[in-house]
Amino acid sequence: MTDLYRLLPEEMEKVVMDMGQPRYRADQILYPLYYKFPKNISEIKQLPTAMRDKLIADGYTIGSATEIHKVVSDDGDTTKLLLSLTDGTPVETVLIQYEPTKIGGHP
Repeated sequence: MTDLYRLLPEEMEKVVMDMGQPRYRADQILYPLYYKFPKNISEIKQLPTAMRDKLIADGYTIGSATEIHKVVSDDGDTTKLLLSLTDGTPVETVLIQYEPTKIGGHP
């Protein structure tokens, strides 16, 4: 499976042109990916149904992460997440929020 988010614009153009589609179809995929955030290829309604079906049949996906576990610090300033990518890979991430004045920054 290939996650559409992993393709560069030039690679996306090649994918659609190899399918016999015009180059502008790449833009019709890229725009919703980065501005509408579809959960799957079927939600990209700018594309013809047959093209969406072909992308899916050819093993293309839209990656996303599922929250597995979340821990928030008592003060609420730090959040740690354990995520699972669509291929099952676990990813841990931490968000630390702070006020600049607490670390010597300017107000």
